[in-house]
Amino acid sequence: MNDESKGKLYPLHSPYFTINEEVLPSGAALHASLAVNYLSELSVAPSKVKPKNPFLAGPSISDFPISD
Repeated sequence: MNDESKGKLYPLHSPYFTINEEVLPSGAALHASLAVNYLSELSVAPSKVKPKNPFLAGPSISDFPISD
């Protein structure tokens, strides 16, 4: 998610760090989908079903295309 037209990239705790706000909707959708998937597995039978790892289940990052 590197946009070279935005200039040099700086580390997270640098005072020059900037956020590419164009990707925030994709990240929010991914995390919401992971949470819904995890919670839906818990609601099936919480005492009998061990939920899958929410980071391995559900959509992948490729399900959220980034438009230029």
